[in-house]
Amino acid sequence: MMKRTKLMAALAIVIVTAALCITLAQSTLTIGQSDQWRIEFVDNGGVYNSIALDNNGNPHISYSDSNLKYAWWDNNWHIENVTFFSTYTSIALDSNDRPHISFYHGRLWYVRWDGSSWDFQNVDSDWDAGYCPSIALDSHDRPHISYSYCRVAGWAGGEGAGALRYARWTGENWIVETVGSSENAWDTSIALDDNGYPHISYRVLSDYGGDIIPPPGTVALRYARWTGENWIIETIDNCDGWSSSIALDKESYPHVSYYDARQNALKYASWDGENWLIETVDNSIGVGVTSWDTISMVIDEFDRPHISYSKWLSYPERCLEYAWRDNGNNWSVQTIDNLNGLGLYTSLALDSNGHPHISYSSPSGPLKYATTAPKIYSSAQIEWIVLLVLVVTAIAVLIAWKFLVRRK
Repeated sequence: MMKRTKLMAALAIVIVTAALCITLAQSTLTIGQSDQWRIEFVDNGGVYNSIALDNNGNPHISYSDSNLKYAWWDNNWHIENVTFFSTYTSIALDSNDRPHISFYHGRLWYVRWDGSSWDFQNVDSDWDAGYCPSIALDSHDRPHISYSYCRVAGWAGGEGAGALRYARWTGENWIVETVGSSENAWDTSIALDDNGYPHISYRVLSDYGGDIIPPPGTVALRYARWTGENWIIETIDNCDGWSSSIALDKESYPHVSYYDARQNALKYASWDGENWLIETVDNSIGVGVTSWDTISMVIDEFDRPHISYSKWLSYPERCLEYAWRDNGNNWSVQTIDNLNGLGLYTSLALDSNGHPHISYSSPSGPLKYATTAPKIYSSAQIEWIVLLVLVVTAIAVLIAWKFLVRRK
C-alpha cells in the first residue's frame, strides 16, 4: 500500500511539473496578445519612417538617420544601409515581398530590391522635386508616387512648397505630370483603386507671408483622383490640414485623416458617394503639434479606420496614440508610448488578423516598433523551448523515482 502511495505521489509530481512547463512554454510562445502592446527597439534613429507588412505579417521599415536605411523582421531585426543622405521615405512591398522605396535626395528617387541588389532610379530630374513622397504599387507591382515639387511657387523664405506631382512606372519608363494647377502642395498621400488609378490627399498653401499658422483662406485640404481620362480635384476641408493620410474602402471611396492645425485636432473625413463627412477624432492633441508630427491611417476589412498619430503633452514630451473605430461607430483611443522630441514620425499597417503594427520615432530618439500581434518564434526557438520542457520533465521523473519510488 505504501509503495503504491509513493508511486502515485511520484506520478503526481511528474504531471504537475510537465503541466507547469507546458504552461510556461505556451505563455512564452504567445507574448503580445491582442490586448497588449509589445514595443521593440529597432535602431538608434529613424525619422521619416514608413512601414509595410509582408505576406507573413512581418514588418519592413524604411527610414532615415541621414542615410536611407531599411529594416526588416525575420525572427530578428536586420538593418541595411541603402544609400547615403536621404529624407522623406515611403515603402511598399511587391507580390514577392520585395521592398520598393521612394525617397528625397535633392530630387525624387526610387529604389527597389531585385532579389540580389538595389536598383536605383532617378524619377524626377528637377532639383527639389520629391518632397513628401508617398508610394503605392499596382497589381503589376509597378510603382506610383505622389510628391511635391518645391520650387514652382514661393512662400516665406523664397523656396516654399510647390506643385503636386504624380509619377508612375509603365514598365519601361517613368511618366511624370503636374496634377491640377501650380498650387503650393505639401504632405501628399497616395492610394490606388482596383483599376490602379491614383487617389491623392494633400495640403495646399497660398502665399501667406510666413505665419506659423496661416490665416483662414490661404490653406486647404485637397483630394485629387484620376478617372482614366482626367484629374478631378476637390476641397475636403478649408482648414490647415497637415500630414494627411489616405486609404480606400471596398467601394474605392476615400478616407482621409489629418491634423487641423488651427483647431489643434485630429480629424477624419470620409466620402459617402455624395458628400465629405468630417468628424473630430481627438480634439486635445495640443498646440505643439507641427507638420513634423505625421499621421498614418489604414482601413480594415470591415471598412473601419485605424489611425496612429502624435499628441503633444508638454514640451518636449509627446505620446504616440492609436485610434480606431469600433463596431458601434465609436472612436477608441490608446496611448502606446511617450517620448521627447520636436516631432513624431509614425507609420501604421494592419496584418491579416487585424493587429496593428506601428513604426515611430522622434528626431532625437530611437526608431521603435509597436504591435499587438503575438510574437512569432522561429522553428529553432520553438525546438529549444520544447527541449527545455522535456529536460525539466525528465529531471522531475528521475527525482520522483529516486526519492519516492525507490526509497524504502
